[in-house]
Amino acid sequence: MQPRHNSFYRNVELVLETDPGYRAYLKAGMIRKNKVKDPNRPKVVNHTTNLSKPLEYVVQHWMQSDDRRILAYQFRNGHRWFQSYRELDGVIIEGNRITICELKTSYCISKAKNKAIRQVSLAADVLSTIFRRVHKIVIRVDLSHRLTNHNITHQFQSNFSSLRPILKQSEIDGSLYGEIIVAPAQLFEYGIKRNLISNPTLLAKAVEEAERNYKNREKSQLEKLRKQDISMQVPFTVNVSGLSKTTTLGAQLIKHFESYSLTA
Repeated sequence: MQPRHNSFYRNVELVLETDPGYRAYLKAGMIRKNKVKDPNRPKVVNHTTNLSKPLEYVVQHWMQSDDRRILAYQFRNGHRWFQSYRELDGVIIEGNRITICELKTSYCISKAKNKAIRQVSLAADVLSTIFRRVHKIVIRVDLSHRLTNHNITHQFQSNFSSLRPILKQSEIDGSLYGEIIVAPAQLFEYGIKRNLISNPTLLAKAVEEAERNYKNREKSQLEKLRKQDISMQVPFTVNVSGLSKTTTLGAQLIKHFESYSLTA
């Protein structure tokens, strides 16, 4: 299988974080961001964000990532070409095959999963122009796993290579990717033991924040359902086998009948 030709991407390469073009790209982005930033808006401490960056460094050490993690490429928009860069959380290069990793740390892993898939899929599409095979891995750190029924897919192993052959393979839009869901303490402990993380309080603060956000989200969703339920308290007559029963749509009792007809 040869790298495929793509008329939308060109000059694709992997570069270091110190690449001059990448540094200039980041600087330009910060300038644009500061122009639209409200100076009067109070700064909010986000403990999840504070934890995410160190965990990215831990994952790179764990999977023995290549230092060339910055994807540089040009993309076409109409008749013009534009330079772009994308940071990859982990890269393993084996000849003409490459494995790329996207890490997401969140209390809402379903939302984080969708974002991770979009990001890793775009990177894979670009890289397929210079590599024969591109393997995609999504690593999700579930900060609220103690409050949910989400399963931790693998027992954490310090040797990342031992996990690769048994990764759960999922398919989205015809594209396969490997998925790992880990408890935050597993990666965090790995980083602490190897002096990759200097602040031992990061995890506790992030988990506390995540569980608080998760509970607030659940409370908000429950309140919305209650409001919807009240607004749908319209009486209906349910006829089942000649018997009539009056109920309301909001109470959702109708679904318990095997066959029915409704008359307002």
